[in-house]
Amino acid sequence: MGFGGYWPRIADDESADPRDRAFSKWLNSVEKIVFSSALKDATGENSRIVDTDPAQVIEELRQQEGGDIIVLASGSVIKSLLRADATV
Repeated sequence: MGFGGYWPRIADDESADPRDRAFSKWLNSVEKIVFSSALKDATGENSRIVDTDPAQVIEELRQQEGGDIIVLASGSVIKSLLRADATV
């Protein structure tokens, strides 16, 4: 079970640590961008699949209203952003 298979269900798990439940609820509520050339359908709540350069997407997001941009569980995306000299 990967990141997306684990966290969404924790929000409703009364036996889970309250901090994990709060994180899960937050994670379910925010927009998530999944960078993939293999996946075609986003299965997570508020998720979308993007098959393009992460640095380009981050730059486009910076032009929009909103809060912080967080990269979770993706060494390849972080490496791509570092190569592009993007600040995340």
